[in-house]
Amino acid sequence: GMGGAPLGQMARTPYGQLQGAFNQAANFLHSAALVEMDSHVNAPPGAARLRTEMAAESHVCAHAGLRSDAIPRIIAQVRGEVQQQQQQPRGAQRGGATPNQPQNPGEMLASLREMERANRRAAAVDPEVTRRRVRLAAVAEDARRAALEKGSWAAYEGPLGDVLSVAREEAKQLALALNRGRYDSTSTVGSVSAADTVDAAIDDIEPGAKLATFTTVVDDLRQWAPMALRYAPRPADGVVPIGQPVPGVRIPAAEQLAVLRDVAAAVGLNTECGRIDASLTAPEGMASGGIPLDYRIAVRFERGDPVVGVLRGLRGVGRALYMQGLPVKHANMPVGAPRSAAVVESQAALLADHIGRSDAFATFLARRLSGGPVGEALETVCDARRFTVVRPAASAADADEVSRVMHDTVLFDVGRALLAGDIRPSDVPHYWRGGVR
Repeated sequence: GMGGAPLGQMARTPYGQLQGAFNQAANFLHSAALVEMDSHVNAPPGAARLRTEMAAESHVCAHAGLRSDAIPRIIAQVRGEVQQQQQQPRGAQRGGATPNQPQNPGEMLASLREMERANRRAAAVDPEVTRRRVRLAAVAEDARRAALEKGSWAAYEGPLGDVLSVAREEAKQLALALNRGRYDSTSTVGSVSAADTVDAAIDDIEPGAKLATFTTVVDDLRQWAPMALRYAPRPADGVVPIGQPVPGVRIPAAEQLAVLRDVAAAVGLNTECGRIDASLTAPEGMASGGIPLDYRIAVRFERGDPVVGVLRGLRGVGRALYMQGLPVKHANMPVGAPRSAAVVESQAALLADHIGRSDAFATFLARRLSGGPVGEALETVCDARRFTVVRPAASAADADEVSRVMHDTVLFDVGRALLAGDIRPSDVPHYWRGGVR
C-alpha cells in the first residue's frame, strides 16, 4: 500500500477503504484481461462461451465495486483532510498525515481525482450494458477471425452491428450523464447528439479528448503523409520487400521465437513479468494484453521472412514496456493505470515503426541472426534497404511507418462514421477500399 502502513491499518482509514475497493475492482479487471487474451490467441474454441462468461462476470463485479455510493462520500472526506493539511504550517503537516497517505498532497489529490472519475463513469452505465458489451465483443472477435480466414466480410457484419449498438448505448448513457452534470444510469431525461456519443466513447480511452481533437490531428496527418512520401526511399531493384518470402529461407516458428525473445530482452523487456509465444491464430499477426506483472504477447511468424515476426513482436514489446513502467506504488489504483491509448500506442510505434525500421536495427538484427538458421541468406534478410523503404500495403498490420499512418486516417474516418451511425457495417468494404485507394 501507499506510505508503508500495514494492510490492516490501511483498511481502517478512509483512504485505506478506497484502496481496498479499487484493489478489488482492479483484480477483477486483471482476471478478465488475462482470460480475454488467452481466448484471442491460444485457448481451444470449445470453451469459448465459458471464457466469455468468466470475462463478463469479472467486468460486472468490477463495475459493481466501482459504482458504490460510498466512494464519493469517502473521497470527499479524504480530500477535505488533505486540503486542511495543506493549510497547516510545513512542520505540522507531517505529524498530521494519516499513515497510509502519500506525503505529497498533490499526488494524493491526483489519486482522488482519478478515483472520482472511475466512480462517476461506472455509476453512469447500467451493469447489464457492460455484461452485454463483453459478451458481444467476444462473439464479434470470433466472427472477425473467421471472416479473415475466409476472406468474406459478410460473416462479420451482424456481430459488428451488435457491438456498435451496445457501444452506442453505453456511450449515450455516459454522454447523458455528462450533459446533465452528474452521472445517473436511471435517468431518461434529455437527448444525446451523435457528436456527444462519439465524444463520450473517445473520453473512455483518451480522457479529456473530443472528436474535434482527433479530427484536427488526423487532418494534420493527411497533410503530412504526401510530403513524407515525396522524400521517402522507394523499393530498390533486387531487394525483397519485408513480408515477401526470401528465396532459400524456411525457418520454423520455434527458431524465430527464440530470436524474438532475444531481441525483446535486449531492448528491455522484463521476462519475469512478460512472455512471448508463437500463435497460429493471433489476429493481424500479433496480439498482446494482460497486466503489468503478467503481460502476454502472441506472434504469428512467417517461415520465409524472420523480419516480419520480429517487427510484429516489437509492437507488442513496446506496449509491454509501457505497462511494466507504470508506477508500482500506485498499482491497482486508477492514477497508476495507463493514461491513454495514444500514449501506449506511441511507445509501441516508436519501437516497431521507427527503431525497428532503421539502418541501425537492421545491423543489430543481423548480429542476432548471425550463425543462426538464416544461413547464407543473412545479407538478403538484413539488407537495410528492406527496413527503410515506403511502399503501399494492403494491411496496416505489417505496413511501414508512413503507410500505417495513412491506414490509420482511413480507419478513423470509417470508425467515426460507424459509431455515429452514418454508415452501416455492410458499407465498410466500400468506404475502406475507397480510402485505401
